[in-house]
Amino acid sequence: MTASVNNRRNIGNAFQGAAFVTNFIQKNILLIKSEIETVTKMQKECTLNNLPLNKRVSVKKIICGEAIKNRIFDLGILENTIITPLFKSPFGDPKAYLVKNAVIALRNKDCENIIVTPL
Repeated sequence: MTASVNNRRNIGNAFQGAAFVTNFIQKNILLIKSEIETVTKMQKECTLNNLPLNKRVSVKKIICGEAIKNRIFDLGILENTIITPLFKSPFGDPKAYLVKNAVIALRNKDCENIIVTPL
């Protein structure tokens, strides 16, 4: 009788382990699908704040008011400049970008005005 109780426990543990693995796989599949969607969106043009990290892009245009545009130009971000997102802060804003061999931090609000295309 003790052996049958142990077998039931082992079967129960096996089902729990299988459920854990299934849940783990489903979560990873969702993460992969999310990354694929991000890359698919990136095949045309998007704003600088929507880039995944380490994705090199070229600036296509900057759409904003003159004051912000001058600040962005002063940071070295012009049309056809190559930019690479390097780091993201713990809360996601600001992000660090590599621009002309310099690392600069930009807020997502400012990055919404910069249209880029992937390289």
